[in-house]
Amino acid sequence: MKALSLYHDLKKRGVNLEADGQHLKVDAPAGVLTGSDRAGLVEFKPVLLRIISRQATPAEPEDNGRRFDARRSKYPGYTSLYDPIHNEWHDFPTKDCYPSVVALADRKRKKGATA
Repeated sequence: MKALSLYHDLKKRGVNLEADGQHLKVDAPAGVLTGSDRAGLVEFKPVLLRIISRQATPAEPEDNGRRFDARRSKYPGYTSLYDPIHNEWHDFPTKDCYPSVVALADRKRKKGATA
């Protein structure tokens, strides 16, 4: 049995694997793990730790050329922030925004950008 197939097989049976430094934490329902499962966990421990560590690190979302943007909202006291994931603008109270975000929105307003 290969490490990845062991990993997926255990996941299907409700076994949770976690990396804790160089230790592999195994949380399984009673009676689910067999002797061959335990032997596979010992044999493939380094590979399983790498698999789990990769999954714990979220992948950077692709922005497809889109970037962060801010502008003054049409509502007084609000700043609009662009959400590149959903391609939408959302209004937030200006008092809750970072000063750099408000400054960006102000610069765009001064340049003549419309809200």
